[in-house]
Amino acid sequence: MFEFDADRDEVIARARVAGLGAVVTMGVDLASCRRAIQLAEQYDIVYAAVGFHPYAAAELDSKALSELEGLCAHPKVVAVGEIGLDFHREGLPPRPVQQQTLNRQLDLAASVGLPVAVHDREAHEETLESIRAWVQRSPGYEDRPRGVMHCFSGDVDLAREYVAMGFLVSIAGPITYPKSDQLRQVAREIELESLLIETDCPYLTPAPYRGKRNEPGHVGLVAAAVALERGTELVTVEETIGRNARRLFRLP
Repeated sequence: MFEFDADRDEVIARARVAGLGAVVTMGVDLASCRRAIQLAEQYDIVYAAVGFHPYAAAELDSKALSELEGLCAHPKVVAVGEIGLDFHREGLPPRPVQQQTLNRQLDLAASVGLPVAVHDREAHEETLESIRAWVQRSPGYEDRPRGVMHCFSGDVDLAREYVAMGFLVSIAGPITYPKSDQLRQVAREIELESLLIETDCPYLTPAPYRGKRNEPGHVGLVAAAVALERGTELVTVEETIGRNARRLFRLP
């Protein structure tokens, strides 16, 4: 979030000009979760998700989990996230620690009635196993999706597995990158009612701004790429995905 400290008002203003009615900012540890809520209180279009990213998995002790549960009660907290598994490189918390932290937060989300935003980087099999087990032990969510697979990087078969379990699949800026054929297939073949789009700012900036800081107002470039892949009018993509987001996060 600090990447926007110098010009956050301008970034929010550009998001409004781009037509965004809501922006969800995600915490990755306790400090950033608190900050996300502060921003949600400061800006009417900002909402917060709270959770421990796999990079911070070792920090989720019982005290932190209790505070996280308290943060979930804030009226502008709309999800538990960003949570998940990341096996991309050495030096991250051990895999068993990441998996335990993910499972504790999945159970927290079910107990407080919030959806989850799940990070899965080079951990497709293990993430799927954790989500399957959670779905089996946690009934509910009949009136809304269970969550969203954030910045989805799997193939269309994996996407269908998550959709069958009540998840939305989120497409981010890499859909505009030349080598992202697999993601473009997901955008084409998964029903529009099961998709979201996102920026993941300040990362994963879509073309033609790749290499620069990303921001919420760029999400329209992702929408345009999805519409192009599907051969669908842009307005149809925007309206349908807007409904999906409101249904998931219970936005006004």
